[in-house]
Amino acid sequence: MAPNIQALKHAIDNRHLLQLKYHGGFRLVEPQVLGVFDGRHQLLSYQLAGFSESGDVPGWRRFDLSDASDLTVLPVTFDGPRPTRFDEPVGWDEVLAVVH
Repeated sequence: MAPNIQALKHAIDNRHLLQLKYHGGFRLVEPQVLGVFDGRHQLLSYQLAGFSESGDVPGWRRFDLSDASDLTVLPVTFDGPRPTRFDEPVGWDEVLAVVH
């Protein structure tokens, strides 16, 4: 089952780290943008640790939420948006939350 959208919005609004299971492993991420992209709910995050198919951690990841599970909003917070070309969400069908 896909993660709860309200829980993801809360995590972004309050800058909480997330742990989620995606494609076979757990990942620790800073959620940055939640929205609809190409008709699917997706989460753009900066992955800090955990499983990675590419082995490139830390780094930016876009998660298709239909493939994510076991979402945990952690009590640990992060500083805010990371400087990147993703500062202004573009190309999304709809933006539901952006970290500030």
